[in-house]
Amino acid sequence: MIVGGCGFFGLAWPLLDPRPRTPTVLSALDFLDVALAASRRDVAVISTNTADGRHAVASHPAADRIRVAGLDGVGDWSAFAEPDWAHRPAWTMTGLEQGLRQILSRAAQPGGLLDSAGAVLLECTVLPQFRSVIREYTSAPIYDLVNIVRATLA
Repeated sequence: MIVGGCGFFGLAWPLLDPRPRTPTVLSALDFLDVALAASRRDVAVISTNTADGRHAVASHPAADRIRVAGLDGVGDWSAFAEPDWAHRPAWTMTGLEQGLRQILSRAAQPGGLLDSAGAVLLECTVLPQFRSVIREYTSAPIYDLVNIVRATLA
């Protein structure tokens, strides 16, 4: 199985010619149709960057049912926009969790992004380790690449 990393790897599908014969998952966004089919309500996509997340789902036929919550500019998530974010980290797990909680607390309010979500899809592969934090703010099913691949390979 070939597994990509962040959600934006999914934008590479048109560049794969020929398509791999090996089962391939480029991003959690590959499971957007599953999340949309699981509920008649909107799907919330949690992304590291609002603009890039919206761009990644803009051409989807059900784009009007997809809501993107970006983490850019909150807590330590802004460090992910830096070129050396992984090599010279200027972030901590605590700082990431604080930023995520800041976005989730707004999104969980009545009328907020999570309040009406029928499913939540985690675009970034850093996010699955915060699944229990996200669960505190929503009872909607949560889709992420790590757990989907783990279940597929089990």
